Amino acid sequence: MKTTKADFELFKKYCDEAIQKLGLVEWSVHYSHDKAEGCYARTYWKLSDAVATIVFAKEWDDLWSKNEKNIRQLAFHEVLHVVMAPLVAEAGERYTNQLALDTAEHLIIRRLENVIVPSQIESIKTNKHVK
Repeated sequence: MKTTKADFELFKKYCDEAIQKLGLVEWSVHYSHDKAEGCYARTYWKLSDAVATIVFAKEWDDLWSKNEKNIRQLAFHEVLHVVMAPLVAEAGERYTNQLALDTAEHLIIRRLENVIVPSQIESIKTNKHVK
């Protein structure tokens, strides 16, 4: 089935929310509604320029329901590719070392701590159980 302009706008909205929540303010993120062979979305990035393009597929197969929940999950998944870009880039370097990999890993961990830990603490304060 085809994805609509409304689906694309919803996807961009959820990507932007995730980018803000994860604090990826140093990145310039662009969007495209285009072909993404074999997937629902795809993310391309260039670490040295802190630029990413997230492509939302124009075609959606019947294996995964095209609904708001799945579009939100897909958006978050693609933004996580941007979060992981420093580690993936470093791992691909010919002359990387353990210190550089550890540094990239911990930058990601610290970013996620700023999102996940405060929300867990807040749920404890309001007597909500974290699953």
